Amino acid sequence: MKVLFISEIPEEQELLKRVIKVKNSKLEVVAALNVEDALAHAASNGPFAFFVLDCDLKESDPNALGLNLMEFTGAKPTFFLGTEQIIKARISEELYNFHDLNETLLKPMERDDFAQEMGMKMDAAVA
Repeated sequence: MKVLFISEIPEEQELLKRVIKVKNSKLEVVAALNVEDALAHAASNGPFAFFVLDCDLKESDPNALGLNLMEFTGAKPTFFLGTEQIIKARISEELYNFHDLNETLLKPMERDDFAQEMGMKMDAAVA
């Protein structure tokens, strides 16, 4: 099974890869730095169990990207990564409610309970 993680920050991609590997070694993280990478991976590297979408993208609209991914791949659980304010400001109710297992993952990723929270949400998404 694979996970598509879209973030413009390579350090965040590496951190999430490590967290996922520890929590579920059967999951492979495919990282995308931008919209073009994300859509190319969705077309050629799927299927994906779920998506992790950094809502703090500077070069792209995360809401439009999320909707494009849902249209292209069908409904998949999506974890919206960011601060509560950023997620509320940049993600529409339509996208957030697109799948019953959509969740928020609050930054910073370096906090002590991030891996535990990610593990619980990930387990529900791949069950």
